[in-house]
Amino acid sequence: MFAIRKGDWKLVVGLGSGGFTKIDTKADKAAGFEGQLYNLKDDPKETANLWKDKPEIVAELNGLLEKIKADGQSR
Repeated sequence: MFAIRKGDWKLVVGLGSGGFTKIDTKADKAAGFEGQLYNLKDDPKETANLWKDKPEIVAELNGLLEKIKADGQSR
């Protein structure tokens, strides 16, 4: 999974931990979550996924991530 951080915000493109922990993401998908967004200043333990509450921040960070990925491919 890809992730990006800008200021207090961290966006993870994907569900689950991305690591060794097996997490059932069906409930998240059913609830409309396509990824994860956390405010690390207010929630350093990443317990409250704000993906649906802050679509403008999701869009901004997704745009930055796509630009970084495109720049990397053009090299």
